[in-house]
Amino acid sequence: MNNATVIVLTGIQDQVTLHTLLKEAFGFPDYYGGNLDALYDMLTSLSEPRHLIIYGEDDPEPGMKTYIPKFLRVLEDAAEENPLFTFEIRHHSRIYDRKPLVVCGSWEDAENLNMFLNNLNIPEITSRYVVCCFSFGTNNDGKHHTRTQIELKLAEIIMKLEPAGIIIFAEMLKAPMTCERLADIGHEHNIPVFMLEHDGDDCINFKLDYTSGFRGLVRHIIEDHGITDLMMVAGYKGNPFSEDRIKVFKEELRAHNLPVDSNRIIYGNFWYVPASHALSEYLENNGGKVPGAIICANDTMAMGCCDLLVSRGYRVPEDVIITGFDGIKDALCHFPTITTAAPDYSEVARLISSTMNDWDPTQPAKTIEYTIPYKLLLKHSCGCNDTTWEEMRDISSTLFRDNQDYFMHVHEMGRLTSTAITIADTKLLAAFLDQHLWLWKDQMFFVGLTESESCINAIYSSWKENYEYGNKIYNPVTILPYLDEVLAYGSNINFLLFSQLRSLDEAYGYLCTGSSNVPLRLQQRFEEMESYVSSIVHSVLNNNKLMRVNREMKALSEMDYMTGLYNRRGFLSRVAAIVKDPRNRNKVFNYIMMDLDNLKPINDNYGHQEGDVVIKALAYAIQTRVHKTGISSRFGGDEFAFVILSDSPLDDEADDLRHRIEESAQNDSSIISKPYKILASIGIASCPVSDFPSGRIDSVLERLMNAADERMYADKQKRHQR
Repeated sequence: MNNATVIVLTGIQDQVTLHTLLKEAFGFPDYYGGNLDALYDMLTSLSEPRHLIIYGEDDPEPGMKTYIPKFLRVLEDAAEENPLFTFEIRHHSRIYDRKPLVVCGSWEDAENLNMFLNNLNIPEITSRYVVCCFSFGTNNDGKHHTRTQIELKLAEIIMKLEPAGIIIFAEMLKAPMTCERLADIGHEHNIPVFMLEHDGDDCINFKLDYTSGFRGLVRHIIEDHGITDLMMVAGYKGNPFSEDRIKVFKEELRAHNLPVDSNRIIYGNFWYVPASHALSEYLENNGGKVPGAIICANDTMAMGCCDLLVSRGYRVPEDVIITGFDGIKDALCHFPTITTAAPDYSEVARLISSTMNDWDPTQPAKTIEYTIPYKLLLKHSCGCNDTTWEEMRDISSTLFRDNQDYFMHVHEMGRLTSTAITIADTKLLAAFLDQHLWLWKDQMFFVGLTESESCINAIYSSWKENYEYGNKIYNPVTILPYLDEVLAYGSNINFLLFSQLRSLDEAYGYLCTGSSNVPLRLQQRFEEMESYVSSIVHSVLNNNKLMRVNREMKALSEMDYMTGLYNRRGFLSRVAAIVKDPRNRNKVFNYIMMDLDNLKPINDNYGHQEGDVVIKALAYAIQTRVHKTGISSRFGGDEFAFVILSDSPLDDEADDLRHRIEESAQNDSSIISKPYKILASIGIASCPVSDFPSGRIDSVLERLMNAADERMYADKQKRHQR
């Protein structure tokens, strides 16, 4: 059932509360009497179809036991009188086979979080619990109090889950207010609170033994490989984790009677590109001589150093050994695979399981401390375990599969965003998502908007091939309509991922997906989905607000906030004006699609803020080229659409046009000194302006848009194959 009104009777204490919900749900006028007679009058007067779903009629509060049957009889009489009103009663169980076990982390450290989640996928845990992972932000500078308050609304969802335990990645979250509130939730409900990398009162605290883990790597290189000529790539100067690893590095050099030379400690800022730049500078200053081993403070920098050396003809590990630290998936999918160390999260999972089994909620919580060791992962980059052809094949297949999935998902989400940006009604958005979220229909998925304190708008919900959209749930007592089925044995759901739909200063609702396990790509895809849906919801709600304001505000709504170009709405309105202008009847209408080829590596290597700089530079270059001969727009993400009016078709000039725009963007003052190139794919479709009918232009424009999109995609494929 779609676009239904759902009222949950469980927990409703009195008649006033029930009728207040009914008034809100059906939009009854202020004069609604708030009694059964008035309800009958309103329902029999409905002039549009409305369907009501009732939950909890078999679980009323004591004060409502005699009133609920009367209420249901009124619904029956109204449905018999008015065929436009229908209703049904559904049942759900509040007795669950398994309980939620909440994990609070952040996508900012996605690989570390993913390692931890996968270690929880053991029968001792999944037979009794469903792991519910909530993603928070990582604000720790004290300047984003409002943002933290917004994210704390996720805590309200956690409370509704009634979890059996809460696991908090304190170092990952970095926001003390968030960690304290999450711990308070656990203490208030007398459930165990597990804290990683933070000493919480009355918590089970896990401290990762970074020092011993890093020391083990350094000793392995010195003692087992006999290397005496070492250098180190540290993180940020002054960062406590970086400084601790520098300290260990120096201690081990002294312990083995090796010289300590601070000039052989360089800083790579924990990122791939800065690390490779720092190493390149070091080599230039030392005549290209490499040490026997390079000890890196994390895996990302180790991969950057390794790739730089290989590109310059050095052999790893024959000429130089390289080690990382953290044990992330990328390091193990790299060639050569990176020798590293990973936290023993399997031990954490075992301790969590045993603590949950022995937990007595009647006893006061105690502070318990555990130290978690690191495990050495000896791989190809130190020479201990060469990468086999089978491993290379698996690495290649994994990377190819993940890259293909990423490209398909981002492409589809970009198309979704660029189309949905014109919607101004959540009902239309709900129907639209049902048509376009085919990538997620093979698993459990839920999108909920918080319309009021008493209402969740379930704009999209999929479960067991049952797809519903637009159902508004009043008095929701659970965060998912089918939570009892998800928590049941045999549901094939061991993990639920939650993320907040929000802008910088407003929370809209939440997103959830479920699966039997959590491969990293699924987690990344969910993060991408959250970003796009947040953007879509933000656009829809903003469009809805803009409909109520004056024409000046409407004009503003037609502009893209980041680039100053038109958005899709503004673009389409200007297209209509262009083709209707009699001065253009003898012109050729060239519709052009363009998007960036390398935004993801720029985001990954330099940060998303740098990616925004690239988007702006390309926008300005397009606008400079179009100028007075047409119009330009940003549809969403890194996808641009523009029109150039000319005397002849530009289809055969696609390469030249792309080159000029790329060159112009590369010469932008914000880009000219950057170490990367701006690369874009292009697609052009043309027709005479006279081909547009005098009335609606949709059919011609849609044909051009589809053709240009296909040619841009073909151009992208061709360029990727070079």
